[in-house]
Amino acid sequence: MKSAKNASGKFNFWQRDHKVLQILNIKGVEILTSSEAFEKYKIAREIFKEKPKEGYFVWVKEKTDFPLTTCITIASKKTSQNLQNLLIVERGIKVIANVLCNAAKKLLHGT
Repeated sequence: MKSAKNASGKFNFWQRDHKVLQILNIKGVEILTSSEAFEKYKIAREIFKEKPKEGYFVWVKEKTDFPLTTCITIASKKTSQNLQNLLIVERGIKVIANVLCNAAKKLLHGT
């Protein structure tokens, strides 16, 4: 049975411009900003090398019954995002990740 938590259409991670609007952790999955993960986990420091300014870190430790969804939105003109994202999935676990990038208004573009 699918979990009702994700049925509402919420994102597990949502960033608009440079602000994180939502982090929705679920059982068996840890979601942090990349900079928080850099501070907390050796593996993040090994992969990122330097502390990221933006982005997300998702560590899937257990099977989930629904897709994980991340969304990066540009909502302001001339926005430049320097995202460093990391998705870790433990051996033997299958997961679907919906990774979305969008512009909140017409005629916006990232740099």
